Amino acid sequence: MKPLNLFLALPLLAFATSSSAQDRPRLGGIENAITVTVRINGDCDMCKTRIDKVGSVKGEAAVDWDTDAKTASVTYDSTRTDLDAILQRVADAGYDTERFRATDPAYRALPGCCQYDRGVSPEPSAR
Repeated sequence: MKPLNLFLALPLLAFATSSSAQDRPRLGGIENAITVTVRINGDCDMCKTRIDKVGSVKGEAAVDWDTDAKTASVTYDSTRTDLDAILQRVADAGYDTERFRATDPAYRALPGCCQYDRGVSPEPSAR
């Protein structure tokens, strides 16, 4: 009977060992995670979709923009990228951030519903 128990226990032990490595704490699947809240201009649900998509890179950065607060929770792997790189991608897509102003052509290329009141923002980046 012992060989049968051993035969059944080995696959379970192997499964438990492999799954524990996957259960290590990582924020949103991002290692070395730093999370900050930043201001990003936008207006609607389409803005949210676009901002979240352009700012997020699998395993590197995740952006979750709040339509009402006009802020985003940005989580990123500090060994692979930095906040400026993420916010620059968002600005390149046409959305002013607290650190970078989108170029006028990028802003004008946004759908009409996404063209928010620009107000005063940082100067356009040299990019």
